[in-house]
Amino acid sequence: MTNQHINELPAVNEFYVSSSLYTEYNLNAEEKDEVFKIVFNMKPIDCFCIDCSAYSVFAPEENRPHITHEYGMGVAISSSNKWDANILTDFSIFQKDYTCSRDSSHKLIFLLQLKGGKLSKIGQTPALADIAEQDIRKYKKILGDNNYHELSKAIGLFAHGVGVGSFVYLRRIIENYIIKPAYESAKQRIGIGWDDNEYQKSRVKEKIALLKTDLPVFLVENPVMYSIISKGIHELDENECREYFPILKDCLEFVLTDLKAKKETDQKRKDMQASLNKIAGQLK
Repeated sequence: MTNQHINELPAVNEFYVSSSLYTEYNLNAEEKDEVFKIVFNMKPIDCFCIDCSAYSVFAPEENRPHITHEYGMGVAISSSNKWDANILTDFSIFQKDYTCSRDSSHKLIFLLQLKGGKLSKIGQTPALADIAEQDIRKYKKILGDNNYHELSKAIGLFAHGVGVGSFVYLRRIIENYIIKPAYESAKQRIGIGWDDNEYQKSRVKEKIALLKTDLPVFLVENPVMYSIISKGIHELDENECREYFPILKDCLEFVLTDLKAKKETDQKRKDMQASLNKIAGQLK
């Protein structure tokens, strides 16, 4: 696989909030303006604030280079045209800070590296894993401790720039939490008509088709999701896995949201049936 379209520069908010450490974005000479807008961004970004325990808008702090006008006054440069940099050959480290709009003592701090025609994020606080963890806490109850730990592990590895390893944990969750229970459910539901030999000989894509009644619709309609993860583990490089991870994580969360809603609906149905039965018993 060629790298021609791998790791193109993302939007500013995505670069700071979603991209993993050490993902290298390949640059070309025409992208100086885009690099300038990322490195010296002066627009707010949306991000979960660890200290507020809520989503917030973070305002950027000034980090643009200054030029000195007559009378000795320093003025921040306003565009890439005035930025004395060669993005293809320069080696520079930049710090970019953001301040929470809820509380000015709450900060996001990023370290960026421009080197050899590549832009990357090489450090940040709070850690990306700590920020991303807030989005998956709602699944802790349905996943249970072991599966929740594996999802957290996937996010933590990605946050620290480990692409292939993060895919391993995504696949384990699909196999152990989604496909395996569906298999047990199908066997019990179909009973004597279930052909286990056919199932065990099948590839995962075929297994998903066999379990379509017991699996979330999104996974049934998009078995390629599992195929991409497996390909990442066996064939893709770290950079490719890091690029694809956020999309695959979002897809997995979509599936988990379906499962969460189904379990909550099933529990609500049982609770209402129990309440009705109790009232019926009292009226006899």
